[in-house]
Amino acid sequence: MAAFYSQKQAILPFTIGNKNFATVVYEQNPDKPSLLTRIHAYLGLATINALKQLTDLDITDYKTHPSWSSEWIYISLVSRQSANHPWVAVCNIYSNYFEVYRPFGRDAGQISVEQFNSIFSNNQFNKPQYYGFYILFSENMRVRKEEMFFSSRHSLLRCDNIKQCLLKKKELAKSRLGPAAKAAEMAKYQAFYEKKCVNFIQKYFDLLDVRDYNEAYAFLRMKHGKYFGKQRLDTFFVSTGEIIGHLQIFIEIYKLIYTVIDRFQAMKP
Repeated sequence: MAAFYSQKQAILPFTIGNKNFATVVYEQNPDKPSLLTRIHAYLGLATINALKQLTDLDITDYKTHPSWSSEWIYISLVSRQSANHPWVAVCNIYSNYFEVYRPFGRDAGQISVEQFNSIFSNNQFNKPQYYGFYILFSENMRVRKEEMFFSSRHSLLRCDNIKQCLLKKKELAKSRLGPAAKAAEMAKYQAFYEKKCVNFIQKYFDLLDVRDYNEAYAFLRMKHGKYFGKQRLDTFFVSTGEIIGHLQIFIEIYKLIYTVIDRFQAMKP
C-alpha cells in the first residue's frame, strides 16, 4: 500500500506573540507609511527566525507576491544551499499565526511529487492555503525555467547540449578554416540552433499550458506513434537522461499547479 502524506508534513504552523501582524507593525512606528510592505518584511523576519529553529538553511532573500485578498499576504524565500527550491510563508494580517510551506523537491526537508499527489488526494486545504501552494509551485517552475535558459552551467541553449550543433562543432574543429573563420561559422550555427531550441521548448510549454500532458510527453520522449521518426526533444538534445528528466518534471509541476488552481477557484471566498 502506498504511503499517505498529510497536511502536517507540507505546512509548518507558527505563532508569534499575542498581537496580530497588523497591530504589531503599526505600533512599531504609527507614523510610518506603507504598512503592508512593512508587514511583508515582518513576516519575512518571523519566517527566517522560525526556520532557524528547524534547519541550518541560510535564507538569503525573500520575495513578495500579489494576493487574492487584502487580508492575506504571501512571500517566498530562498536559501543559499537551495536557491531553486523556495519556501513560502503565508499569514492573515489580523492574526498572529502564520504558516510556512516546505519546498517542492526530493532533498531532505522537501516534499516530492509523489508526496504532494498523496496530500492532494484528500481535499483538506482552505482557499488561502491553495493559493499558497500555487505560489510554491509557480516559483519553483519560474526558477527552473530561468536556469534552463540563463544558467551558464545548465542552459539548454549551450551547443554541447544540442546534438546537431555539437556535430557541427566537431566538423568545424576538423576543418582547415582559420580560427577567425571557424569562430564566425560556429556563431552562425549557435544562433540557428539556439532559436530552434527555444521554439522546441516553447512548443512543449504551450502544450502544458493547455493541459495536453499526453501530447507533451509524446513530444518529449515517446518513441512510437505521432512522433515516430520525427525530431522530438529527446532526439534534439544529446542523449543524457538528465536533460530529459529535467524537462519531464515540468509535466508534474503543471499538474500540481492546475490542481490547486481548480480547487482554489471552486471555493467560495
